[in-house]
Amino acid sequence: MRINGHFHAALHNFVALAESSGNHADMTANRAILEAIATKRVLSSTYNGTSFILAPHILYTRRDLVYLDAVPIAKNGAPPREEKIATFKVDGMADIAMADGTFSICPLFEPYLEKYRGTTLFSVDA
Repeated sequence: MRINGHFHAALHNFVALAESSGNHADMTANRAILEAIATKRVLSSTYNGTSFILAPHILYTRRDLVYLDAVPIAKNGAPPREEKIATFKVDGMADIAMADGTFSICPLFEPYLEKYRGTTLFSVDA
């Protein structure tokens, strides 16, 4: 797993956000995202009213918000038209849970993109 030098602090902050709100569901969702990335297991989630099955590849920050780049495996139960890396704002995701299935790292995933430099919280081992 690729992590930057500030991983422990970032990870702590990521999990602490849910703990400080007192929302057990947020804390469970945050841990599910981290576990899914670490073990290459798929996640189920709802985003903007659409249900997704996702292969999460990288968790990072931008303008003090947390984002997840993932490959959509299914959108509203159907496979996507094309394979791509999509960006999801974590606080806009709902009903996040581990799902059945694993994934392989997508060949489109470029962990060295500028947007990830110095902002990566957690990433699949590319």
